[in-house]
Amino acid sequence: MVKDETRIVGNLPNLRMEIVHRQDPDGAAEHVSIHLSATPSFQAAETLLSPAMWGNPLALWTCMTQAWLTPWTQALGGGGNPWLDALTQRDSK
Repeated sequence: MVKDETRIVGNLPNLRMEIVHRQDPDGAAEHVSIHLSATPSFQAAETLLSPAMWGNPLALWTCMTQAWLTPWTQALGGGGNPWLDALTQRDSK
């Protein structure tokens, strides 16, 4: 493993994203790698990877945040929490 390496990992319901930034040992270049791993397949995660989502960063961020919050909103059931109620009402429209 390189000393000056930065690694960011994000786990979504069907997709694992990993971004790695590092410099060459001689310092002449920088490398950025993006790894996407879909479980069970990329077809299951295609809504997160559609070109329309990447063209609108705010929509991409919103979609990923909703995917990340889905287990919590389902577990808490919404009732009584205005923030969770607003999330579930927006999804049902």
